[in-house]
This record gives sequence, structure tokens and C-alpha cells, in this order.
Amino acid sequence: MLKHDIKDLPVKFNFLLVSWLLTSIVFCLNPPWFIWDYSYILASVSVLILFFLCFNRIVKKFGLFIKFIILYVILILFFVVFGSFGEFRFSSVITLLTFFLLFFITKEEKILTLRLITRILSIVVLISLTGWLLNKYVFSFPMFGYLAYGVGKGDAGAVLLNYIIFIDYESDVISRFYSLFDEPGVLGTLSAFVLFGNKYDFKNKSNVIILLGGLFTFSIAFIIISIVGILVFNVKKRSTIIKTLLIALVFTPIVFFVLKDDETFNSVVVDRLINIGDNGIDSRTSYELNSFFDSFVSSPDFYLGMGTDFFKYNPLLLSGQGYKIFVIEYGIIGVILLFILYRSFIGKNYFLGYSCLIIFFISFLQRPFLFTPWQLIMFSICLSNLIHLEQKLKPQKNERLTY
Repeated sequence: MLKHDIKDLPVKFNFLLVSWLLTSIVFCLNPPWFIWDYSYILASVSVLILFFLCFNRIVKKFGLFIKFIILYVILILFFVVFGSFGEFRFSSVITLLTFFLLFFITKEEKILTLRLITRILSIVVLISLTGWLLNKYVFSFPMFGYLAYGVGKGDAGAVLLNYIIFIDYESDVISRFYSLFDEPGVLGTLSAFVLFGNKYDFKNKSNVIILLGGLFTFSIAFIIISIVGILVFNVKKRSTIIKTLLIALVFTPIVFFVLKDDETFNSVVVDRLINIGDNGIDSRTSYELNSFFDSFVSSPDFYLGMGTDFFKYNPLLLSGQGYKIFVIEYGIIGVILLFILYRSFIGKNYFLGYSCLIIFFISFLQRPFLFTPWQLIMFSICLSNLIHLEQKLKPQKNERLTY
């Protein structure tokens, strides 16, 4: 027994290290304030370490590499070689390397990664949300300085108040929960993915804490993704959908009544839902960018995009976030390749796979980060965990049939 345990130690260590590296990549690319300046460097180093850690697997499973060789070549030619005609992006290399490595990481390692992310995020939210609520409603916390968006983020903008365990935006009207992140949408989107990947298992206290954190961000992305995600899992259960709608009909008026005088809720949620035309997807980008995009889609450049250096020479157009930024750079061909890239993870798991794809593409409409290592990882680990949860139910169903 002892010999067996000693023999398995390297495998167990490798198993844990792979999961921790994947976790670090996700958090480095959704960075807490104290690593803003070097978050991408840390993420890139983690990806490179992961490559060397998985090198033996790649050699042993070379047939898996051959299986996707055509896709790899096309992606490299388009996003790296063709993309470099405008401006070489090392980030594209790291993203495609992450995509490549995910095929050599086991289902168990991916499931453990989601559990680690869930636990860490819940601890972060628990500490920061407690501090934020105490500071807002009970007593003032000491402030330890200011954080500028421009520091290490390449984006001059508002200044945030630094309370160490949470950061905040100074405003007499808007009060949204940032936790340790640079904007509420970061926490809102990551929380939505984590809850979806855990199939909204609120028996797990970590998921309850993450839900509370997501709600206090007042993030529309969090709300929409969560609603769609819950409907996806209950689409075949009419009774559950009816119960959900009845609960929503009861609690929605209560929520609106309780928060009717809350300026943040009214301006960030209610106004945006009421004026959906003015506050829809187009509001994520500037009028100038929207005007350019309208003419861009009817031009020949729509197919291959304007290139990765377009916004370098047209900086006034680069404002806000949304899918239009990606489409302008890479064109409709880039979007199609992005879809094929994510489709390759799905295999024969059509329902769960396309459900994940819907969730991530909804996020893409507001936050154009599908072509990033962290979203590739989140997609893969969420899908792996959902498949695992579905497979756990099958023996129970079979057992009932035998009686």
C-alpha cells in the first residue's frame, strides 16, 4: 500500500499542479487590483509552465494532435500569421497554445479546476462583500489610497478608492460592488460562468456566496446569463419552468418595491431594462464606433476585418466593450473560426455543449473576450463538470428502471 501511494505521488502532484495553473490563469486574466500591472505576464508564464508540464502527454497522445492538425494550422495562419500583417500579438499565441493544451488535460483536472475557482471566488466575495456592506451601511473603513484605471491597464479613466479587501468607485448616486476587480462586470461575468458550470447548485454554500456577490454588482450581463442558464437547464421540465415563473411573479414586485428608492438599482437595472432600445448592445460602444461599424458590415473588409493595428491608428474609435471590436479587427471569418474553435470542445455532447456556447456567446455581445485563455478554460471546465454531473444521474435512473 505504501509503495502504491509513493508511486502515485508524482501523478497526484501533477494533477493538482495542472488544476492550480488553470485556476491561476483565470484569476490572472480577471485580476484583483494588486496584480493589475503584471497580470498578463503571470498568465503567460502559467500557460508556458502548463505546456512543459503536459509535454509528455502530448508526445504520448500525438494522434490527438494529428486529429486537430488542420484546425490548428488554420487558426495559427489566421490569428497569428495573417494577424501579424497588422500588428503581432503575443496574446494570440498564448490563446491558441491554451486551446491546444486543453485537449491534453483530463476531465478530472478540469472538474477540480472549477471547484478551486468556485472556492477561491467565494472566499474573495465573502471577505470583500462583508467589508463593502459594513463600509456602506455600518461604519467607514479606512482608505489606503487610490487606484487609477490607467496603471498597468492601458486605459485612462476613473479613479477607484482602495480599501485593501475591496475597491470602490466614489459616487453619490451609483454604488455597485467591485470586490477586488476593476469593474463590477468582471465579477458579474465570472460569477455567471461559475454558477452555470456548477448547474446552480445552491446546496453548495460557495455558490450562494457567489450569487450574492453577482447580484450586488447590478451587472446586466450577470442577470441575463443567469436567467438564460436557468431556463436552459429546465427547458425540458415544464413544471419547473412554471414554478420558476410563479416565483418570479411573486418576488420581482417585492424586489422592485424594496429597491424602488435605490439610485443604483434604478439607473443601472431599471432604466436600462425600460429603455432597452437606448441601453442595448449598441450602448456598449460609442456613437462613432457604431457609425463606423454600420458602414463596415457592407464593405469588403467585413470578411477579413480591418486588422489588428486598426485601433492603433484610429484610437478615437476604441471606446467601450462589445463584439463589434472583435469583428472589426478579425471580420466575419474570425467569428466563424471562433465558433469552430469552441465547437471542437463539444464533441457529441450536443445539448450541454451548445448550451455552454449560447451562454458564452451572450457574454461575447457585451464583453469581447471569447478569444482569450481564461474564457477557453472556463468553457472547457464548465462543460466537463456539466457532463460529469449528468453522468452521475444516469446510474440512478437505470437503477429505478430495474425495479
